[in-house]
Amino acid sequence: MIRIGEKIEDNGGIPYEFSLFVNGREVPRESGYIFKFPTGDFTATIADWEYGKLAFNSTFIGAMSEIPIIKSNYQFDFIDLIDGINIEKIENAGIEKYILAFEMGFNDFENWKNPFSIHEFAEVISKRINRDSDLEFKWIQKEEDMVVNGCEIVFEVYDGNETINSFIEGGMAS
Repeated sequence: MIRIGEKIEDNGGIPYEFSLFVNGREVPRESGYIFKFPTGDFTATIADWEYGKLAFNSTFIGAMSEIPIIKSNYQFDFIDLIDGINIEKIENAGIEKYILAFEMGFNDFENWKNPFSIHEFAEVISKRINRDSDLEFKWIQKEEDMVVNGCEIVFEVYDGNETINSFIEGGMAS
């Protein structure tokens, strides 16, 4: 469960920064924090995957009861293309859903060590995902003509009672 802690030194800056609690444990600032924007929205950033694992053992409802956006680093043993996971809680017409996105950033394109280009990779993935309407996820490129600025594999989650980790594991199997 993720909770908002105390405001961290008020330097007059916006957004305001708060400490982050995961399952009752205060997260060190270098491992995670919460921003509150002028709109009143909160975003939690979890930089240390050990705390991310703890947070993601919660259900979507439990993890996001106070904070509608979570950004977390995520490390997969088998793929280095995924930089993180972003989760956003959205309510529309009284229906609550969660958007979970596996974020791919190609910031280290100078060290790209694949036999295909980043552009070719994105083009093939996009065509494959977009032609199969039975898939439970979609491919979103952040900027139409600049794949190196990032892409996401996006899932919509309607059952907030499932744990985030179990959904991620199921999503990776897809």
